[in-house]
Amino acid sequence: MDGRDVEVVQYLNTPLTVEDLLEIIGRLDDPLPDLVRTDEVEWSECGLEKTDLNDAEKVAAAIVSHPKLMQRPLVDTGESAFIARPPELIEHLD
Repeated sequence: MDGRDVEVVQYLNTPLTVEDLLEIIGRLDDPLPDLVRTDEVEWSECGLEKTDLNDAEKVAAAIVSHPKLMQRPLVDTGESAFIARPPELIEHLD
């Protein structure tokens, strides 16, 4: 990654707050629905519909309740954020 220092946050061990997630969502380059792993059992436990995937507050609350729902890896530069799928995208950061 061009020799830059990075901070890796293991969010399953260090949970994000709703406020943290809303800030990240505000910088997200990807469509908000792409942030949620709707194929996980926890998605159905949230009681949300596919239409809720465009509601930042509902998405943030669901991820805080069930951190496994957040797509990963997620890269947050502080200026922008994106889902690094495939993970090789991280190697090409400008």
